[in-house]
Amino acid sequence: IELMMSSAAKSFVYHEKQESQLCGQHCLNNLLQGFHFDAVMLANIATELDAEEGRLLGGQNSRESANVDDSGNFSIQVLRSALERLFNVELVPWFQKKDSDDIDPLSQQGFVVNRSEHWFTIRKIGSKWWNLNSINDAPEAISDFYLSAFLSTLRAEGYSVFIAKGNLPPHGDYSQRLVNIEGSGQWYSVDELLQSRSDGK
Repeated sequence: IELMMSSAAKSFVYHEKQESQLCGQHCLNNLLQGFHFDAVMLANIATELDAEEGRLLGGQNSRESANVDDSGNFSIQVLRSALERLFNVELVPWFQKKDSDDIDPLSQQGFVVNRSEHWFTIRKIGSKWWNLNSINDAPEAISDFYLSAFLSTLRAEGYSVFIAKGNLPPHGDYSQRLVNIEGSGQWYSVDELLQSRSDGK
């Protein structure tokens, strides 16, 4: 039974679509392939970081948070802290230097991408890469051949690209589909996604 569930889990992709300005939350959950963070959890981390930064400045606390705004945009510090605290996953800038061990994106498991106030995930699930941008209607498959060019294009357009290093789950917990999950997350069949792509839908 466990083997069957594992096989089934690898055949599905979890994707959260954009709600309000919560792309940071969607980015993390899409990266981790399941509903792990909500806006309240991330806001609490932002508050803790604000307090810590205030102490470092000698007790000076600004009325405005440096880690979350009124619309729900979270800082890179919040995303990093959330991943490191709960999943031991680190976000490392991807520089694609020739002398770097990280030059080959195919050797990674996932990327977090940011420009201005938008965050999204590019993730390897099973043997396939997926663009899990929350503004897309559904996950979009990326070929191994195209991945490097896609990341390079994003950087040329002003995006920051971070490697997600650590214990990323190889696939999502598909049993979550049986739970009434809040938010905008959906599970998609890999076969149906690839068939839709081949049909040009």
